[in-house]
Amino acid sequence: MTSARDRVVGRERDHEVITTPETGTVIATSAEYRTLAEEMLESGNCALFVSNRKIPFYLGLYEQFVQIGVEDDA
Repeated sequence: MTSARDRVVGRERDHEVITTPETGTVIATSAEYRTLAEEMLESGNCALFVSNRKIPFYLGLYEQFVQIGVEDDA
């Protein structure tokens, strides 16, 4: 999350984060993550949402790179 914060705050990149309720709780209750999230939100370049349903995959876009992750049910 530190690298995301650096891109959003330091380089004025837009960032949208959608998390599960569990991840949202970690961000809200961990001082380190909470501080990073607050800095990102205060920059005006970030939006943070908590989904009320399971998120089966993630998609990360950074410049010309794409990251795709899926949940392993095993």
